[in-house]
Amino acid sequence: MNEAEQKRVSACLLARTNAFGAKVSISLRVGTVDLKEYSALQVTEQEQAEFSVFEGAFWGNVFDSPPTAFACFNPELESSILLEHKRVCAVSANVPEPIDAAISMCGFKLVGPCSPELIDGAERLSEHPKLLVYLNPFGQAD
Repeated sequence: MNEAEQKRVSACLLARTNAFGAKVSISLRVGTVDLKEYSALQVTEQEQAEFSVFEGAFWGNVFDSPPTAFACFNPELESSILLEHKRVCAVSANVPEPIDAAISMCGFKLVGPCSPELIDGAERLSEHPKLLVYLNPFGQAD
């Protein structure tokens, strides 16, 4: 795999990581900048309606030495909702540390808050392709 492919695979692996080993249905999406890279992730209107809660975004390169794993989180989403959904990889494990030192409950480096609208222009989020994760507001982990 070349580096671009490694980053795409890594983003998918990181977005699907679950600290509890629970099966959780999620919707993976991309910002418009990365749409060409992930054309298979086009979502239907039904999927957009069913999975309407933005969790955060994930990226990195797990094939690097050392591996890199990053996440940003939806600041409007309560951690308790993510715990209920068994999704904590965008939840800080070391609150109330400063956000620039935050590590998620999955060991990912948290870079701070984000929103789907800001993903495309966010240079601070690096040049890596990012996957956005959406949850079903009524769904819970099995």
